[in-house]
This record gives sequence, structure tokens and C-alpha cells, in this order.
Amino acid sequence: MCEVTETLDEADFEVSRVLPSGAFCLDIAAKRDLVLMLKILVNVDSMDAVQAEHLKRLCHLVSAYPLLIGDQTRTEKIEDDVVHERYDLPTINTRTLRTLLQTAALPLIYGTKGGYYVNIDGDALRAERLRRGLSLRQLGELVGVTRESIYNYERGGSASVETAMALVDSLGVDLVRPVQILRPVEMELEPDTYFENQLLRHVVARLNSFGFGVYRTTRTPFHAMAKESQDQLLTSVFERFQNLRRNAAVISRISHVIDITAFMVSHEREDLEEIQGVAIIGEDELEDIEKRSDLSGIIREKQDS
Repeated sequence: MCEVTETLDEADFEVSRVLPSGAFCLDIAAKRDLVLMLKILVNVDSMDAVQAEHLKRLCHLVSAYPLLIGDQTRTEKIEDDVVHERYDLPTINTRTLRTLLQTAALPLIYGTKGGYYVNIDGDALRAERLRRGLSLRQLGELVGVTRESIYNYERGGSASVETAMALVDSLGVDLVRPVQILRPVEMELEPDTYFENQLLRHVVARLNSFGFGVYRTTRTPFHAMAKESQDQLLTSVFERFQNLRRNAAVISRISHVIDITAFMVSHEREDLEEIQGVAIIGEDELEDIEKRSDLSGIIREKQDS
């Protein structure tokens, strides 16, 4: 993780490490002109489907881009400048991340269990084939593939690295499209209606009464995200105040990076209005708030106290 953090620092990202490492669906949140959510694993195959789904859900909610960083799969090393996929998460090694952030150069190759491939610029391929007066069959024979393969490439299909090199050598033009690593997560999400924690259910009910839709953010340092038009809030609940203190620092850092206001609710009462800029609201105090503007005002007052 240290190497990834240094790489992000060198690229002028504001970085928040999420500790304890491994307990959450992300390990680092970073912001520059965009927000990245990174999960770092030695073996990327240790990422499970549930964890990946929670990371994608979070990225969708906060408009961030997910990345899985690792050294190897169960069967092979992750090569430099090669993109793999795990549960639709772009997966690269640290050196590829460094190249991406320092030069903005996107990798050209992606790896699957079947080998290494590139994305073909179908329009460029078709234009050059027609300019040279070659039929689909003639070009296929020239590079050692079928007519159907050339037809597929011209419609944006992928080709093996060897075939792509043969096409480029034969036609003398650049036909390879870069692999888009940073992709927004598009999901259809409805506000959640059931929360197992009793205190969290109470908080969600109050937020609903203020017009917010509330979404679970499982395996994250916080418990839920509330959204209403342009208003967004992160919230966490803790039955015991000592647990709240322990988690406030990481919640403060990550909420700052993703630029969303966070507040925490505790069942126990303490004479403390905020911790590291995160407003602390008592359960009974929340009950007395009547409308959304009052909640926003109280959060600001506590942050400034």
C-alpha cells in the first residue's frame, strides 16, 4: 500500500488511507481532478464478488472511479501496461498505475484467461482496407485469419496481440484503441428500506422524513449515504461513544476526499460536538430536528464549534 500511496502523492492526489486495511471494500480514496477508490491486494483473485459489488456501489453513489491494484492472479503475474478485469473492475499493477498518473498514457493490452488482446479501431481498419482495395478475405489471408475475423474487427471487436501486430505491420497504420481504465460505474439503485441495526433504522427514518433517500454502504468506514437532489450526507451510528471516537478519523479523511459532509450519531451522550470536523449528533437530539435545513444548520454549527 505504501508504494501506491507514494505514487498518488507524487501525482498530486489528496490521499486518504482507510484503516484497518483489508476490513473494507476499499483501501485508499484519492482526489485530484477526479476521485479514485482503490482496493489493493497482492493476489487480485482474493477479491470476492460481494466485496467488488460494494466497491462499485460506493463508486456509483459518490461518482468515483474504482481500481483494483495487485501483483498477481492465482496463476500468473500481472504484467506492466496490461489491464485485467475482476468482477468488471479494471485491475492493474502499481507500475501501470504510476505510468497512467504520470503520463496519462493508457495501456493498449488487456489480459484474460484466454490470453492477451487489444481493442481494434474498426473504422480505421475498414477505411484502410478499402483504400488499399482489399476484400475481407484478402486481408484475412494477408494476416492469417478468417474473413469473419476481419469482419468482426471492423465492428470494434478485439484481436490477439499477435494478430493486431500483423494488421498494423501489413497496413502501416495505427489500429489499436487504448483500454479505458477509468470508467464511471453505472448502476440502477433504489434507496434501501431495511437496516439491521436498530439505531441506524432510527437515523434512516429521520433522514427519510427530511426527504432523503438512504443507501447502505456496506464494508465501508461509514454505514449509509443520504441523497436528496444536490444534498448528500454520509452517516455512521455507534451504540458506544468509544467506538465512535475510534472511527471518526477515517470517516473525516474520506468524507473530505470525496467532498461529502459526514455526521455521526451516538446512542450515548458526551459533551462533544465534533471529532476532526465530523459533527456528532445524539440520538435524542436528532429526534428534535424538524426539517432538512435544521439538520444542515446543526451539522455546520457543530463542525465550527
